[in-house]
Amino acid sequence: MTLLTVADELQIACQRLDQLLDFVKQDRIPEAALRAQELVTVLSEVPYRRGAHLDETRQSELLNARTQLQEIHVALASSRKTLTTDEKRTFIEICLSVDESLRKNLGIIKGEIDRGAKQ
Repeated sequence: MTLLTVADELQIACQRLDQLLDFVKQDRIPEAALRAQELVTVLSEVPYRRGAHLDETRQSELLNARTQLQEIHVALASSRKTLTTDEKRTFIEICLSVDESLRKNLGIIKGEIDRGAKQ
């Protein structure tokens, strides 16, 4: 049951990350800043709350993703009305990298759930 909860939390984080990416692309700075902060909060908690279900590598990946999103949040919180082309490109690249990491970890956890269901 706890693995399912971890999977659910990462699935929601992936959905929020999709929204963050969309907000960045559309220069919706306040919404992007809020979504980035929500993701930072979730990724700050999950590795510690669910550490029994995440090996050290996965915990490290999630904390690294949190750090990257925290940089986006800080930049967005102090940003003007629009992002420069370079800022937008950097934020999009970070979001895509974090998305890859989150989805990899989500896939691993779902695989563990599937293996457990077959036993």
